[in-house]
Amino acid sequence: MPVRVHLPEDRAPAGLLVWAHGGSWQHGSAAEWHHTTTALAVRSGWAVISVDYRLAPRHRHPSAVQDVLTALTWAHDGTPGTPLAADGSKAGTRLAAAGSKAGIPLAVGGSKTGIPLAVGGDSAGGTIAAVAALAARDRGLPLAAQVLAYPPFDPDCAAPSYHRSPSAFPQAAALRGAWRAWLGDNTATAGDVAAHDIGGAPTADRTRLYATPWQAPTLAGVAPAILAVGRDDPVHDDVVTYARRLHADGVPARLLRPPGARHGDMLRPDRPLLHQLATALRELTPSP
Repeated sequence: MPVRVHLPEDRAPAGLLVWAHGGSWQHGSAAEWHHTTTALAVRSGWAVISVDYRLAPRHRHPSAVQDVLTALTWAHDGTPGTPLAADGSKAGTRLAAAGSKAGIPLAVGGSKTGIPLAVGGDSAGGTIAAVAALAARDRGLPLAAQVLAYPPFDPDCAAPSYHRSPSAFPQAAALRGAWRAWLGDNTATAGDVAAHDIGGAPTADRTRLYATPWQAPTLAGVAPAILAVGRDDPVHDDVVTYARRLHADGVPARLLRPPGARHGDMLRPDRPLLHQLATALRELTPSP
């Protein structure tokens, strides 16, 4: 599985962030998100591991979640000090060192070496990251944070924010279609008690791979969340509800609502949303 790794400039990374790009679960790539993940690495001081996860409809849920979990496990369990050459000589790995010269190594090993590990994503990638964080909790894989930009969580798109503006992106009808493309023919919704079975049986270790956090019986014990969404974003109410549910289950959640933020702003590194997410991530680790 290819990944693209971005390093902060002229310093060792403060942590490792595994990132899932947006694209309605059907589009996008680590290459298309290159400028976004490069900017995130430079501004946060963390190494960003951008995952080229498998896309729907050819690969339905839980394929993308499995791919992000594979990247998290690699980042956590890699032999401490094992380098990845910046020329991409590690099989299956494409390393883009932001502002760095070829040959500068990135030591893997994640929290095994004391460096924090987090998962994140934007839009559909944020959905994937959130459910990957739940699977990491259930597997005992420690995460410092889940960093989510405007993730949709309701396959029905029923919240009022989805219907406030007929011109806002994404429209509820289009997003419901994207959910169907990702989930396949299963018609269960997030409100269905049995919906945790969407996408297939548990994994070999009995871990449930949810399609949305709404399906989890409890959010207790999941990684603390950094959430960002614009007030006029159609997914706004999903994100606010997630923050409230996290708080109710005893999980710290920081909600960022930059003025004027829109869905897709992670692809515009000059906009405040990416800057605020990077700042919040940087604040997770003390300055050297």
